[in-house]
Amino acid sequence: MFYSPAVTEILDMTTKHCTVERDGAVVILTMNRPEKKNALSGDMLAGLVLGYEYIDATPEVRCAILTGAGGNFSSGADLVAMGQQSDDVKVQEVMARGNNPHWKALLRDYRLSKPLIAAVEGFAVAGGTEILQGTDIRVAGEGAIFGVWEACSRWAGRPAGSPARSRTPRRWTSC
Repeated sequence: MFYSPAVTEILDMTTKHCTVERDGAVVILTMNRPEKKNALSGDMLAGLVLGYEYIDATPEVRCAILTGAGGNFSSGADLVAMGQQSDDVKVQEVMARGNNPHWKALLRDYRLSKPLIAAVEGFAVAGGTEILQGTDIRVAGEGAIFGVWEACSRWAGRPAGSPARSRTPRRWTSC
């Protein structure tokens, strides 16, 4: 049988900060804000949600890869960008949903029906760590840095309110 390599196609649900590509039976989601170490924005979160929905709705897709552009996975939420409304109609529609698309994008209350592989280089901290915990396989480069930067509670001697820590199957060390 003749082998023909698949042609990568950029899909319509791509947003300003999230590129969604299809290469045969594989969808590649790339968080694409390298100048901000792929800090999460509304445009990125909406692109992830749309990409996840496409993966689940398309029978020909067998698995997906989640990665970051420019040598970093994700440095967590960009608090300034999260407060700004996107000019992209697709993003506005996703963000207007009543089912909290932020948590879906972070894979906090959503699980894909197909394997999701995280390809991690550089920083995967805060919200980047949160996303990783919803993936099925995590592959890290030698320079990958994982962490949760939330402050410690002086009185309780433990981290204050980190969702990523509560989803981690192993016990995290205290501060």
